[in-house]
Amino acid sequence: MVVKRYIKKIGMSLILGSMLIVSSTSVFASSSDSQISQSQIIQAVENMLPATGYGDKWIEGKIEIKKELYNPDDTLFGYYIIIKKDQENIGYMIVSANKETEPILEYGEGTGYDYLNGDSTKRFYYLGAMRIVQANNKDELEKIFENIKQKELENIKEQVDKTKDSKSKESYIKELKKLEQKKLKGIEKNKENEKKWEKYLSQSSENNTNSLVTPLGGTTTYKVLNVAHMYQRQPGVYNEGKSACGPTSGAVIADYYKLRGYNVRGVSYYGTQVKLINHLYTEMGTGTIGTTMDQWATGMSTHMNHNASAWDVFTHEAIGYFPTYESYIDANRPVGIRFDYNPWNTDYKWHFVVGVGYNTETGQIQVCDVDSTSTKYRWISWSANDQDMDLGFVSYNP
Repeated sequence: MVVKRYIKKIGMSLILGSMLIVSSTSVFASSSDSQISQSQIIQAVENMLPATGYGDKWIEGKIEIKKELYNPDDTLFGYYIIIKKDQENIGYMIVSANKETEPILEYGEGTGYDYLNGDSTKRFYYLGAMRIVQANNKDELEKIFENIKQKELENIKEQVDKTKDSKSKESYIKELKKLEQKKLKGIEKNKENEKKWEKYLSQSSENNTNSLVTPLGGTTTYKVLNVAHMYQRQPGVYNEGKSACGPTSGAVIADYYKLRGYNVRGVSYYGTQVKLINHLYTEMGTGTIGTTMDQWATGMSTHMNHNASAWDVFTHEAIGYFPTYESYIDANRPVGIRFDYNPWNTDYKWHFVVGVGYNTETGQIQVCDVDSTSTKYRWISWSANDQDMDLGFVSYNP
């Protein structure tokens, strides 16, 4: 059995697969006022589309709830949703199913996460932006996390022991202490999110527009920089590109400034993207476990000041720093972003992306994901991820 709903105003059909038909034991059967029902999810997704900025592009598409996503305690978190047109995935969204959780966690054009588009008997756990993990249950998830954490602690301790440079050693020790405190957790709940849900659940689709100018009855503050994407796994990148997200994100920023007339060494200086990435790989001191935030900042400062000594680079944790991030985007300055320890990725334990935009209506920032070719730019929730992010600010101050 398939439940369908067609949106009269914008001509879309929202299709829920039979996997989402709830039984008497489903989470939606709960009496909790915080849970979002199936019909409410449909309504909310319909009302979210204009605020995403993709309303015009997705208007002819078909929205399909593809997968249930879970919290680390095995409760339902939300849904992985795909937008299809002519049998192709043209976009994706991750939406929560609880009024105390941020409504929109991620969205973007392209195929989203390919491994979520197939079939699997395991559960998918949503732990944050670009961190979706498969496991049979919460016990297996916890076991996987602890096993990988212990192995990574050993790897970092080994780096500390063999590193002679005092600054690099200090950087690894900082990461070691941070990792020792790391625990398995999902997306935090906050009563303030109920106000956001109220907007999406109370607005009638008949009043929706497909313009970003007046979504949900308000004015959106929105900006995206024209930043060219680079892929960290291009043939020829050191270590097969497995730990090259830091250098690649740095290369994206350096070339962005070069193309805008700054006296910076970009792709044109080295000849290819790969050579620029490898140069930064060396300057940052990137190793098999990736790049620390301190290494990234030091390497970027060195690189940006090759031709001029007026470039400043500094780092800061993301919590409480959205206004600074926003001011940098407003000043046409992309921002390096490092996501905290990710035990689920076998190629790197921290992931760097480039912050290139923001949308205050949805509470999202846009990032250039250097480890994806299917969805090169993702919108992700700031408030759901800021506790796991560090920011790298690069600016020219003559």
